[in-house]
Amino acid sequence: MPISFGKNTDKVMKYIQACIDLTDKGKTGIVLTGQNIFEFERSLFVLGRLINISSFSSNSALKRNIIKRAIGIVKDSGKITPSMVLKILEIERNNILETEHKKFIIAFQFIIREKYFSRKQITVDGIKFKVASKYNFFKNFENPAKAMIGYTDVSDSLKKNYLILYTDYLAPNYEMAFEEVKSRFEVMRGLLNLALKYHKIMLFHIGRPTPNAVVRPPKFFLIYSDQKKLQTFYYTLEQYIEPELTLEKNRLDFFYKLIRQYNQKKDSPIKRVFEDTVKLYVSSLDSYDGKYALLHLWQVLEILTLKDVENISEKKVCQRVKSIYNYDTLVSDIIDSLYEKRNSMVHGSIDVSIDDTDLQLLREIVEELILFLFNHINSIDSRQKLNYFYENIPLGTIQLEEKLETINYVKKLKNH
Repeated sequence: MPISFGKNTDKVMKYIQACIDLTDKGKTGIVLTGQNIFEFERSLFVLGRLINISSFSSNSALKRNIIKRAIGIVKDSGKITPSMVLKILEIERNNILETEHKKFIIAFQFIIREKYFSRKQITVDGIKFKVASKYNFFKNFENPAKAMIGYTDVSDSLKKNYLILYTDYLAPNYEMAFEEVKSRFEVMRGLLNLALKYHKIMLFHIGRPTPNAVVRPPKFFLIYSDQKKLQTFYYTLEQYIEPELTLEKNRLDFFYKLIRQYNQKKDSPIKRVFEDTVKLYVSSLDSYDGKYALLHLWQVLEILTLKDVENISEKKVCQRVKSIYNYDTLVSDIIDSLYEKRNSMVHGSIDVSIDDTDLQLLREIVEELILFLFNHINSIDSRQKLNYFYENIPLGTIQLEEKLETINYVKKLKNH
């Protein structure tokens, strides 16, 4: 079947209803405001992993776009049934597959100056990003300066001599081309920030947490036709202060190594889980809001421990994280403390204070776990294997040997 829920029908319907409940009532389609935007994206993210749609990777932007469009259609349909959702999903899938794909060129402002980044091309999971100076790029592509009149922050950013990363992509429309390419760009930016921050001592400051991304989000994104004419542009609403950026050679070498290994990893559901966690990780680094940053980081732990797929509790999430650290006392106490803060934020009525110390401690754990998964993607290449790994890692050597002996005996019996 082109679309199926597998054994996840009840979960799928629960998350679809959750998405609908978050939309503004009385308005056609999907309209979201405030905290509901964040919560909707979380639920949509989970749906992307629960619903199987053939011809689309496990949790691609195109796949989530299909699900989002279907939710917008069913939200005003009264009683919603699984068969109704499946039918609408199939219609939306076919619409995308049958629409003629055109070539669009997607360009990103890369908040790095030319002297720090000498590569002329960087490949991310099959997408080849060309790297150009602003001057060289606009020699060949329409300059967006006129289109940006009235957008002061964006036009000011255009004047800065940051690099431009760009690539072409075939899609039914430029919105979908942008979402797919941006997804790869964010994986790349996430790995770059991870390489620049991993095991690096940070200075704490008193007061409101500030964004911790070394390489900040682009201020603008440019979309061109195949004839290099500007179609439209997007921009980042948040205003970021330009960081004092120094890219050490050993850190860049680590980044190039991560990208090279990432491209070599075989495609699997766990590789897609890795991508999703890297994008959430860098999203947390971008946030001015300490609570959002902590929730994004905690969601990384939930994804890495298969919370939504296996329907495990938050306490089980903590136990699985602790098991990677062999139940180290200090790490366990830190996780318990952060778990209490997370619970107070999500369920409590009191205002919870989040500071740089909280975020850095959780970030360090998240970075370790992301790299742990990354190093074992080819061996633990399915959610079933990852779940089996978590179930067995707490066992002692003798218990594992007994279990292995029993499994081998069962295999022997089945072969007779």
